[in-house]
Amino acid sequence: MTSTELVDFINSQRGAGESELRHDHFMAKVPKVLGEHAPKFRDMIQVTVGNGATRESPIYCLPKREACLMAMSYSYELQAQLLDVLTPVYFGIHFGSCMRYAKQLSSRNGYPPSGTKLDAASSSDA
Repeated sequence: MTSTELVDFINSQRGAGESELRHDHFMAKVPKVLGEHAPKFRDMIQVTVGNGATRESPIYCLPKREACLMAMSYSYELQAQLLDVLTPVYFGIHFGSCMRYAKQLSSRNGYPPSGTKLDAASSSDA
């Protein structure tokens, strides 16, 4: 799950009158929550700005565990709601593509360590 997707999800769960979470505020919180592992999930995407030009913008590509940790940093209820959404995605028909993407990120960033469940699942799916 990308940081932009997670911010959209968090905002969709907020009640009337609650302030909207901004992506830049979320990005600043990721290193505080994930600590030394945060850079392993950082990436850049091309975004189109108001005048039609494109620029690179930082995002995080968070596996399920890290996405849940970020949700939990806002509230336990939000974490439960995120798990309800992510569990079918990770264990449903999208499992293979998620694992291939996670493996691609891990090969670039050296995470997760060899022999972990994610490493084993992604190598058997390729």
